[in-house]
Amino acid sequence: MHEHAHELIAELPQWNNGEGIDLPGFIGCVGRYDHAIGYATIFWPDFVIYEDCICVAPPDPVNFRTWLSRFKGNRTETEKMINHLHIADLFVNSEYPPTGRILHHMGKLLQDMWGCRLRRDFPDRQISVQFFEDDAAGLTDGYIITVWQTHI
Repeated sequence: MHEHAHELIAELPQWNNGEGIDLPGFIGCVGRYDHAIGYATIFWPDFVIYEDCICVAPPDPVNFRTWLSRFKGNRTETEKMINHLHIADLFVNSEYPPTGRILHHMGKLLQDMWGCRLRRDFPDRQISVQFFEDDAAGLTDGYIITVWQTHI
C-alpha cells in the first residue's frame, strides 16, 4: 500500500539535493513521537460497545440518543451515522490540501486498519468497515469511512 508514497508526498523527491528520500528516512527526519501517538488515535482507535452498538470511542450520550430516535431505534443506521468520518476533516488546518488520490489512500488505509482492530477486539461480532468515495465535482468531503454491525 505504501509503494506509491513518493507520488503522494510531494516533498520526498526534493530531499537530498533532489535525489529524494524513502518514506522511513523521511519520517525519521521529520517525525515526532507526540504526533505518532496522536495519529494512533485515528489509525487504531479505541472502539467500544455502547448500548450494544459499536462506537469509535464512547459517544456523547445525548448525540447517541438523538440519532437513535431520529432512526426510530434502528441501531445499524445509528452506528453508521455516529461512526462516520469525512477523511478530509482529519487535518483541517494542513498547509497541504489533500487531493482525491490522497483521500482515497487514507480511506483505504483506515478501512484496513480499523477492520483489523475490530476483528481482533470483537471476534464474536459481525462488523462492517466501509469506505465510500464520491469525488463528484472535485469535492473532498465525499470520502467517508464508517463502521457498523451487520447483525444487531
